[in-house]
Amino acid sequence: MTSLADQIAARVAGLFLKGTGDDRTRRKFRSAHPKKGEWTIVAAVVAVNEETPADLRVLSIGTGMKVMPDAKIKEKSHGRMVHDCHAEILALRAFNGWLIEECKDLSEDNPMLERTDQGISLRREWKFALYVSELPCGDCSMSNVVHDMEQKGEDTTPWTNYDTEGIHSADSRGRGGFSQLGMVRTKPGRPDSPLSLSKSCSDKISVRQFDGGLLNCISSLLVLPEGFHIKYLVVPRAEARRNSDDLHRCFHTRFGEVPTWFRPIEIVSTDVNFPFSRRDGDIVIDKDPSHLSLVYCCHFCDVLVQGVKDGTAKKGSRPVEKRDQSFVSRASLSELVKPVIDARGSYVNTFKNSERKLRKEELQKTLGHWTKTYDDDFAL
Repeated sequence: MTSLADQIAARVAGLFLKGTGDDRTRRKFRSAHPKKGEWTIVAAVVAVNEETPADLRVLSIGTGMKVMPDAKIKEKSHGRMVHDCHAEILALRAFNGWLIEECKDLSEDNPMLERTDQGISLRREWKFALYVSELPCGDCSMSNVVHDMEQKGEDTTPWTNYDTEGIHSADSRGRGGFSQLGMVRTKPGRPDSPLSLSKSCSDKISVRQFDGGLLNCISSLLVLPEGFHIKYLVVPRAEARRNSDDLHRCFHTRFGEVPTWFRPIEIVSTDVNFPFSRRDGDIVIDKDPSHLSLVYCCHFCDVLVQGVKDGTAKKGSRPVEKRDQSFVSRASLSELVKPVIDARGSYVNTFKNSERKLRKEELQKTLGHWTKTYDDDFAL
């Protein structure tokens, strides 16, 4: 009998290969496929009907492994650039785009959401899985770092952090000091890359066990939070075995005593291989990372380069124009929600002052060294 993890992995890989939706959307899927000699990571939020296990729904997909430097965001974004284009983060952002659209025109026969006296809620039979074709960067995959360096014949002596552009980050760069475990880490991992204080996918996913699960600061104003957490993290089996201690530490033990609202993620593994992976079991294949990202939900689909729609990135300091932004940018998601929320003032003042934010800040203090990124604020 095929396991749930294998079913999820196969469903996501098949959807990415074949595409879905109208002809235009399918062309976007094809254009986002890595070229020969390239690789990428795919992530997806998948809804699992626990009363009918065969009923799996891929709600969002993201691919990619790029992150924009903080300096670029401050200079050009105004809410219109996507800071973090790692696959997991794009899939989570696309899920929230899907949820906002569903809430805007919620019908009685919606299979997943229902309107109650208290507000819009998730139907009780649905749970969520986050599938990732390679272990998330950061603390949960530190054994991968050593393994990959050994495969390439590289020196496995951990390099230390250093000042970048006059800023010393107490956070460790993604692959820096990999003998130090349980630490908050930043992207990108290479020591010679432009500075970004965006936290690793390990850190971003692990804190979602505390602060609203799949919901972001916008969608959390639309629905009741119960049920909107990640129940399963689906990852490749070979990596799960190699990094089993890392996974347990990252998602569970490094937090110490946890509050009652903690929703632990269950790690499940699959032998289904993603066709555009750089890995074949324990073997790392020499390929170049794709510079493209796909971000998809059934309502929208974009191909991104440098945090904006493919073909629209501009040199110099010119601000990003509205037509160039992805549907998962802060500005775009804020615009999507306006028909149902009276959003005025600035993004930060409207969406970032909540109990959810306070919980997140307390958790970040517990983990330590969670250096704040640029706010990327803008007028609504």
